[in-house]
Amino acid sequence: MLQRLIGVVFLAAVGCTVSPPPLVAEGDGFDQELTRLDEQIAALALRVEASPTSWALRGQVAGLYRHRARLSGDWTDYQRAEDELARAFADAPEGAGPHLEQAGLDLTLHRLSRVEGSLARAEQRLLHGSDRQAAVATLRGEVAMLRDGYDAAGQLFDAALAADSNAGVAADQARLAWITGDFDTAHALYDQAEAAYHGVSAEPRAWFHLQRGLMDLDRGRFADALAHYRDADAILPGYWLVHEHIAEALMELGREDEAARIYELVARDGFPDLRDTYAELLREQGDEERAAELLSAAGATWEQRLADFPDAAYGHAIGHYLITDPSRAVELATLQLDEQPSAAARTALAEALLAAGRVDEARAPIEAALATRWQHLDTYLTAAEVYEALGEEARHDAVCAQAQQLDSSACR
Repeated sequence: MLQRLIGVVFLAAVGCTVSPPPLVAEGDGFDQELTRLDEQIAALALRVEASPTSWALRGQVAGLYRHRARLSGDWTDYQRAEDELARAFADAPEGAGPHLEQAGLDLTLHRLSRVEGSLARAEQRLLHGSDRQAAVATLRGEVAMLRDGYDAAGQLFDAALAADSNAGVAADQARLAWITGDFDTAHALYDQAEAAYHGVSAEPRAWFHLQRGLMDLDRGRFADALAHYRDADAILPGYWLVHEHIAEALMELGREDEAARIYELVARDGFPDLRDTYAELLREQGDEERAAELLSAAGATWEQRLADFPDAAYGHAIGHYLITDPSRAVELATLQLDEQPSAAARTALAEALLAAGRVDEARAPIEAALATRWQHLDTYLTAAEVYEALGEEARHDAVCAQAQQLDSSACR
């Protein structure tokens, strides 16, 4: 799908005899990874055909499709996972079924209110192996983290590690440290998680570098972020998600032409958020016609995703409508907050209200976000915009000072 990105190089300067380095890593690691996953799905599907009423096997197929959706960016894989789970529950005896996998899919799709019911049913039916206990505790911790329940999340992750030490839980602990501002601990935990991973797939190793880069990006350390993204690209060359973030870091470093060349290639494959980002860049460059084409195509995809999996789409689609229809952004941000009460969702709502000119209403959600342990540059910068629009200079300066603790260049 994205093999054409392989080997993209900078244009040589006139008279230069030395070829510049590749814009992204050469190789087809991502395509190989996706092929390997498709082979696993096909092999498991044959086993299902041989035992069509085996709900456990269908649950495993659903899990592979969920993984495929995350890797490929193709949301039709989520529907395939849903379909497999529906068949599995139809075949299972009453009360039985792949409840853990259902909880995992609901969490991935941010249907947080559904997760606990599946976990409770899973606990009633599970053999109480330590790995299953850890899985239940981890999923509960992830839900708590998404709802700003940071203390509860920490306790649940500790319990999960005590039951079954693994790379995934260490990565969750790293994420918790990150979003509450303890970056040194987060980096150490990502190191721990990476050391604990011994699987065949290269994607988790690339993902660890991607997360480190995202942390650096959050702190305005754009060169460091780009270095981590380059490491991820070397591990899994051809991965569209890594390329997206390489382009983002290049943009932040003022290397717009290089970023545009990546965005142009990746946006052709239909990823709507990348089309939105590229459209913003094109607008800055004065190409309104091409930007409008990309925004129209992205909007059609977002509407389809909102129809199919609304809770999963809200947080991403809001960014599109901030550009094209701020009133629609407010609508989606309000719906997101209902299902996903968190500082991140409150920040998104405040940003949408600002874009829609509803400044007075933006105060409540942004102050609720500031009252949590969540620490993110976007929240502080949005708060600064709110207070500036309200003419509250002292509060503006106070949140700018908080922002500068994460990124010294913030509010400059």
